[in-house]
Amino acid sequence: MKFAVVEINDKQHLLKEGHVVTIDGNHDESKLTFDKLMIASDENQAVNIGQPYITGGTVEAEVLASGKREKDIVFKFKRKTGYKLTKGHRQNSTTIRITKITLPSASNAQPKTKAATTKSETEGLEESKTQIKENASKPKKTESKKDIAPSKLKTKEAPSSTEPNELTKGENHGS
Repeated sequence: MKFAVVEINDKQHLLKEGHVVTIDGNHDESKLTFDKLMIASDENQAVNIGQPYITGGTVEAEVLASGKREKDIVFKFKRKTGYKLTKGHRQNSTTIRITKITLPSASNAQPKTKAATTKSETEGLEESKTQIKENASKPKKTESKKDIAPSKLKTKEAPSSTEPNELTKGENHGS
């Protein structure tokens, strides 16, 4: 069975031929055509996936009704203050029936193969590979503690046992 995932008004809808769907917004035309197919399948179960859209495919629909939906109620309430607020709004919507799903031909749906890459693309890849090999062959310079000057090394001295440190200042132990 043919199906398609189509982007309509920044929302994705799974559409099949003959299905009735409600979409957002008012559309005054009697026929609509959507060309932002993201995924499409034909009767042979061959699935085309777009990146992000499939070029050459369309979905045709006829408008059944256009108008506003039922009112959506928005109720706000805050306890202990007596604050209650009831509001509502009616969203514009259009009911459509999917009449035809047209998939792109096999030549449009095929992704670019390795043989179809141009000569300049392969040359650029080879150059970048040689640069990576050259960089990998150079030894990396690492500094050891012996190479660093003694003045740059910072060591912490342990506190002497006769001087009270921050942990023992002002503490009464057992008294």
